[in-house]
Parts: sequence; C-alpha cells; structure tokens
Amino acid sequence: YGQRFNNTTTSGTEFRINKDTNFFIERPSVAMDADGDFVVAWQSYYQDGSRNGIFAWASPLAPTIIGNTNFAIKENFPTSTVLGVINVYNPRPSETLQFSISSGNEAGFFSINPTSGVLSFAGGSLDFETKATYTLTVQVAFANNLTVNSTNLITVELQDILDNPMLTPLT
Repeated sequence: YGQRFNNTTTSGTEFRINKDTNFFIERPSVAMDADGDFVVAWQSYYQDGSRNGIFAWASPLAPTIIGNTNFAIKENFPTSTVLGVINVYNPRPSETLQFSISSGNEAGFFSINPTSGVLSFAGGSLDFETKATYTLTVQVAFANNLTVNSTNLITVELQDILDNPMLTPLT
C-alpha cells in the first residue's frame, strides 16, 4: 500500500500498489517528478514465476473522484441547495481542476461549481413518485488540459415527502 503526505500529515487515503501480496517483496524504490506524479518499483521473488521479477506501478496521471458518490435530497428542496462536494485525488496539487456534469442531467435539475466541485440542486420540479434516483456522470479534469480527465457516476436519491396529507375533520 501507499500513502501520500503533505509535509508530516497524510493527504488522501491509502491506495493499493501491488495486488499480489503472497510473494517475498524487497528493494522498493520511489521516484517523483515536480508535478507530484510518481512511480514505485520493487523486486519480487516468484510473483511472475521467476526468482527476480522487477515490477512497477505509476500514480494516476489524471485527477480521480474519490470518497462519497451518493447524495440525497428531499423532493421539495429549494433551488441552490447544496448536496455536497465531489472529493478528488489531485495528483498535481499545484494545478487547478475543472468539474462538469457530462450526462444524466438532461432536465437541468443539478449544477456543479466548475472550480470547487460543489454539487447543488439547480431548480425544477423533483418528484419522488416520477423518478426516485438520478445518475449523473461527473467529469474532473485539469483546467489547463481538459483531455487529462476521469469520470465517475454520482447518484442522487430523492427522499419522499408526504405530498397530500390526510386531513381529519374536527368533531
């Protein structure tokens, strides 16, 4: 496993480097460039059937959506209600990210702040009985190079409210 650090504090969560852990692994080496991209190399006995296999793993080059991808909203929420923030692992912390909703938002119910990743209810008439779940494809990219990007599915679940409360006459 690997873990990024920002000075002496952790940055993000641990991530798996080598899926094969049943072998004797030694001589790890890590190299990083100025953008924060890195590669880990190691020697592993018998992982590939030989006694001296050399293996390597490179960090993701594109920003990657991590953490919570499920949000909930009551069907009668007011416009501009914040659902949450899309969390991202940014392999190049010095570069600005750009967020967008690339599909699943045909009715325009949701919006995303292009620089902060804040997902909000943009307005309209949400109705649990008509559609209870929306699946949005959210893209995050480097603002100066939109071709280096990743996408992830974000689920927005509507919470039902009592539309027509039953009234009991007073006696």
